[in-house]
Amino acid sequence: MCCLWIFEKIIKYFTTNTYIEMAVYGQSFCTSAKRVFALLFENSARAATITFLGDFCLFLGKVMVVAITGIIGMCLLKGNENIHYWTVPTFFACLFGFIIVSAFFSVYEVGVETLFICFLEDEKNFGGSFMSENMKNVMIPDSIKVETKI
Repeated sequence: MCCLWIFEKIIKYFTTNTYIEMAVYGQSFCTSAKRVFALLFENSARAATITFLGDFCLFLGKVMVVAITGIIGMCLLKGNENIHYWTVPTFFACLFGFIIVSAFFSVYEVGVETLFICFLEDEKNFGGSFMSENMKNVMIPDSIKVETKI
């Protein structure tokens, strides 16, 4: 089960990036999959870093939303004398809050992946001519900048 779960996550990651590549170039699924696999393989360290940092930030965002929902629910329900068990409604409010924030953040996650794929395509095909200087400073380490100037 663990191996199948890992395989499913890998396939889902590459499928999402393949759909992004299809939207950029309008090519078939197989051609886009080959291009995005080569692109991500060439930039595997950056892809792993962006994926890890993005997932971590999204996790923190989900925790914050659920915590704020729980605190507000607790404050609203605990002060009401007619409600004896405030923990159950607060738990369900947190659960529904988590489901809703997961749906919203999944859209944000696809946006981050799209920006990253577009950044890699711009860097590969156009030398980074379409990105701002701030993005170049953040995404391209100084060691790579020195190598490309030579």
